[in-house]
Parts: sequence; C-alpha cells; structure tokens
Amino acid sequence: MAKKWVSDEIGESYKEWKNGDIITITAGTGVGKSHFIKNGLYDWAKSQNKKILFLIHRTNCVEQFKLEIKRDNKTDVITIKTYQSIEHKYLKTIEDCNFDKYDYIVLDEFHYFMSDAQFNINTDISFDQLINSGKILICMSATAKNMTKYIQNYKKRETIPYTMPIEFNFIRSLTFVNSDESTEQLLEELIKENKKSIFFINSAKKAYNLHKKFKEHTMFNCSKSNDDYYKKYVDKDKVKSMLENERFEDLILITTSTMDAGVNIKDLDLKTIYVDIPDTEVLKQCIGRKRIQGNGDSFDLYIRNINGRSLEAKRRKLEKKREMAEYFKENGEREYLKKYYKSYDSTIMVYDKTEGGKKLNELMYFKSLLDMAEIDDIKMYGEYGYCKHMAFMFDFIDRTCNPIRFEYKIYEYEKKKLTLNEILNSFVGEKLYRGDDRHQQLIDVIGLRDGRNRPQNSIGQINEYFKENKMPYIITIPPRKSYRDENNKTKKEPTHWMLCKIVMK
Repeated sequence: MAKKWVSDEIGESYKEWKNGDIITITAGTGVGKSHFIKNGLYDWAKSQNKKILFLIHRTNCVEQFKLEIKRDNKTDVITIKTYQSIEHKYLKTIEDCNFDKYDYIVLDEFHYFMSDAQFNINTDISFDQLINSGKILICMSATAKNMTKYIQNYKKRETIPYTMPIEFNFIRSLTFVNSDESTEQLLEELIKENKKSIFFINSAKKAYNLHKKFKEHTMFNCSKSNDDYYKKYVDKDKVKSMLENERFEDLILITTSTMDAGVNIKDLDLKTIYVDIPDTEVLKQCIGRKRIQGNGDSFDLYIRNINGRSLEAKRRKLEKKREMAEYFKENGEREYLKKYYKSYDSTIMVYDKTEGGKKLNELMYFKSLLDMAEIDDIKMYGEYGYCKHMAFMFDFIDRTCNPIRFEYKIYEYEKKKLTLNEILNSFVGEKLYRGDDRHQQLIDVIGLRDGRNRPQNSIGQINEYFKENKMPYIITIPPRKSYRDENNKTKKEPTHWMLCKIVMK
C-alpha cells in the first residue's frame, strides 16, 4: 500500500481557504507537513502573489529551515521567524503586531504555545496576536490534540481539521528506567556496545553532567537562551554540522528538549532513544526527531519512569495553582491580591503585565487542567501507572493492559533477571534440601517479598514469580528415592527441591 502524504490528505482544498480560517494538520513525522508548505502551498501562493509567514519555536529549527528555503530559492514567498520574535516585539512596543504583508501564517509545531507555557509566560501573547490576526492560520503538529481542544473549547473558534493516524510501529521495544544511576549504567552499556543514541534530558545541568562523565563518546546540546551552559559547553560547530547534515557524528547526543521539534535526524545507525522529559506531549515530539528511513528502520525507546509519589506531588501543586487562577478569574485582581498577597506563584500562572496590572495565562491554566486529568488517568492504572499510561500511548498495550505488540520492560528488573539467570544456572539440577545452605541461598538470591516486606519462600510463590517475569525456570519436588542405611534398613531420602530449566513458549 502506497504511503499517504499530507498533500494527499489536503488535496486542492487549500485553494478554498479564506481569511480567518484556522487549519489544523495533525500528522506524525515524515509524512510531509513541511513539504506541503514548501511546495504545494508555496506554488499556489506564488501564483496568486501571496506571502507565507512560517513561524517556528526553536532557534535550531529556524537555522535548519532557513538553510532549506534559501537552498531551494523560495525566500521570495516564505519568510521564517520565531514565535518569540512576536512576543519580544509586543513586549517592547505594547502594540498589536502587524501581519498585513502576509496571507498565510504557518504555526509549525504549534503545541509550543501550551508546552512552553510551563516556563514561558509570553506564549499566550504570541498566540492571541496570531489567532486575532484575521489571516489564514495553518497549525501543524504531531501532538495537536491539546491545542486544538484549547482553540475549540476555550477560544470558541472552529477549525478545519486534517488528521492522519499516527502509528508507532517503528518503536522496536519500550523500556522504563527508574533512577539516574540506571540511566548512567544504560549509557555505559550503549557505549560498550557501540550503539548510536540520543539522550533527551529535561534539565541542561543534568544533561551536561551526564555528558561530562562520558565526554569522549558524547556531544552536548541545549538552548541558546541558556547562558550558563550554551556559551560555555556547547560545540557550536558540531551543532551547525548536525543541522546541515541531519545527523551527528559522535556516538551519543545528549540534549535538552531544545531539539524536541523541527530538527531532523536521518540516520539508520541511530538505534536507541532515551527520554527523561516529564511532559508527555514534548516526549512524543522528542522521539520524532529521528526520521524513519523506510520499513526496516526502527529504534529501542527508553523512558525515565515517574513514580506515584512524584505524580501526586505535582498534582497537589497544580491544584493549588488552579485554585489561585480560578479565584482571579471569578473575583478580579483586587480581591486576588487581598487573598494571595503572600503566596508565591512559582508557575507565574497569574503574572504582572508590562503595562501594569495582572493577567491570567490562559494557556498555562488550560494546560494545568489537562495535566491534572492526565495524572488522574495514570492513577487509574494502579502500580506502575505511568509505565502503563505510556505503553498505551505508544500502542504496546490496550486500555485493559493486555499486550498489543510486545510487553514493555523495566530496565532494573531486566538487569536483575540477567544477573539472576547467571546465578540460577548454578543451581539447576542440584538437590536442595530444606535447611541446607544451598536451599537458603536460592531463596536469598531470588529475594521474593510481599507488600509488607515479608519473605515469600513457598514453591508456588517462587514459580509464579518466574512465570510473571518470563524466566525459564521452575522448582519441582522430585519423588523421594528409597535407599538402605548402614543398618540395611530401607529409608527414603528427605524431601527436596530441584530447580529445572524449561523451554519458554
């Protein structure tokens, strides 16, 4: 079956778009979102003497796109800018931006407005300027769902949707990592195995410290706006080469989410992606940086797990900010200041306007509601809820946690199983008599305990553990053999365990 492209989905309907229309294009990576703008829409706009403003949210992406547009001689119609340039201009002049010379405004990776609202209080400024511009807005993203909800439900604006199903069959395996120590261990393994990889890390400090430990094999990248790390530690020539060639030459790239969208990595040797990014929409954008090159191209995905306590703590903070925001909405600035004058809003959901007074960041508020709903959904899964939530998102399990493709794994458990298998092999076929040292050693090695930390020593419990963890072992109790003692009396040997290796189905 021939691959379907965004241009196939849209057809020639773009010729009917009119001022004020909001177009949403929801499609994964590598299906031609940008290609449609740079070709089909470009040709049409040029024939109609119209102009396109192409907005991007990462400076890395701007440089890469500018190189493409210049190379293809399309700067006569397409102008590339950042969302931040709109925000800076408004904050400098406190006047609405003028988009008169443009007919189409492309909002590339427009999930930016909501995902970056967590730390950039100005995303609502650029979005409001754009949605009220009266131009044809073309909003594109692989993760368009939340922003589309915001436009439709909060802004009460209709959209013209084009949606293409996103499949994740290029993810070969899904493994969750529970600790920073295990992250380093994984990185060491990948270096020993010479496996080309990308590590996406939420914090520039954390990313750099990881890079510092493995400098010989890694490349470090972060946002240009991060003065503490970009100027001192990022090799600008390597980043430039990566953007131009759409690949990096070091074995492992360690980067922040500055590379979460727009940047293309086309490299068949890239076989592992690790993501330590708590925002699930940004996380999906990160894995989309690898452009899949045909049916045989795939990679192993590792995700930093988030435990229930951390999620609950995050929800409590979000709930507090939600209360503050809704009090501001319902009672106004004066009453808000009376009630919360001593409260520090670390998220800056209600912030000081440049021209004076306070304003609610509606995008941040809406995002907080979505995040709380997602945490509630994760909690519904019970133990390892985050892992199950993400496994469902990437089509590894269904809503009832039954496997669709392959079961997800926990990195630490897999390592324990590997070590345990080596030890267990030394017990196979040996008679293990209750009370003997070897019998107790087997129990200690397995180390099975219940929820109250009590040892679980029965054959049934241990065999169930082997079965659940797909370990090729079973403990049996062989028939007791008879023998004659020194007095020629017939006796039976004591009951004992025997560990046997089995063939897994």
